[in-house]
Amino acid sequence: MLTAILFLVFTSANAQTPIDTVYEAKDVEVTPELLSADLLRSGVVYQCVGVGDTTGMRNIMLSLIIDISGKAYDIQVIQGVSPCYDSEAVMIASRMRFKPAFKGGVPVAVRCILPVAMQVLSKHERQ
Repeated sequence: MLTAILFLVFTSANAQTPIDTVYEAKDVEVTPELLSADLLRSGVVYQCVGVGDTTGMRNIMLSLIIDISGKAYDIQVIQGVSPCYDSEAVMIASRMRFKPAFKGGVPVAVRCILPVAMQVLSKHERQ
């Protein structure tokens, strides 16, 4: 069984707020800003199987929309590691809160890419 320690990195990310227009991050003046940094600092450990014996850094790329209230929704895995790791990354992204993006001084919904870097350790390496 492998253990992963999640390290999340925000780059520019399951509210059901209806949105008329969703912008790309490149099309807004102010991109979203992560507010829930406590999720980044916690060394959350997950036990996942089915990844093989490969250890080291593994990346999961998520596409998501941040609405005008700063909640992430429509979270999709665009590059995954395994079903277990992917679902954990989606769950954590759904709990994140952001300052919304702004265009013309007005908060807008924006689609972002959120990379999630995981340090995968074998059972032997944890001891």
